[in-house]
Amino acid sequence: MNIEGFREGNLIKVYPEGHQEGLLAIKEVFGSSFICEMISPRPGYLFRTKHSEMNAIPLTEDWLLYAGYLKEEGDGVWTDDLGTVSFLWSGNKGTFQNHDSQPVGYVHEFQNEYERLTGERIYFAI
Repeated sequence: MNIEGFREGNLIKVYPEGHQEGLLAIKEVFGSSFICEMISPRPGYLFRTKHSEMNAIPLTEDWLLYAGYLKEEGDGVWTDDLGTVSFLWSGNKGTFQNHDSQPVGYVHEFQNEYERLTGERIYFAI
């Protein structure tokens, strides 16, 4: 997996050898590993994970809901509760509207692109 797109604050899945899989938030980025905070199943647990154990989370409608976006009627457009930036979802990828947006298909890409366009981090209510 290309880990160059991962940065502090991104959500990932991890399948560590001999440990329980989990949903994590990246806290610190190092050359060969990341320090992460577990979101589930053991919230708050900090540990170091290798790049080989990290997995991107596919973006889904559920993740858009967790990000505070709501689906508009019929046209695939999702809007956030603040009206900051709309997102056009096509079922497996999407782009932010009215901006020079790059297509995204994973949660970390969604986070990174949102921050690039708005200057703000997006948080997920999980």
